[in-house]
Amino acid sequence: MNEEKTKLPKIFNKNSVLPPVYKRYSREEVEKIIEENYGIITVICAILDCSARQFYIAVDKWGLRDHLKEAKN
Repeated sequence: MNEEKTKLPKIFNKNSVLPPVYKRYSREEVEKIIEENYGIITVICAILDCSARQFYIAVDKWGLRDHLKEAKN
């Protein structure tokens, strides 16, 4: 079993988990990233290194849903 484990890509052997978006970035930083990327979730999540779910948790925590809608228009 150990031999199989070493053959797996490094991503599967990761033990660390990143903190939530709202702990790694400030509200202002996320607002700026949303504006610069026109509210495109896939791009924003790639920049923030998070899932869409994690991103929306931060958006809801900071009340940025309206800001996100404006950036998309």
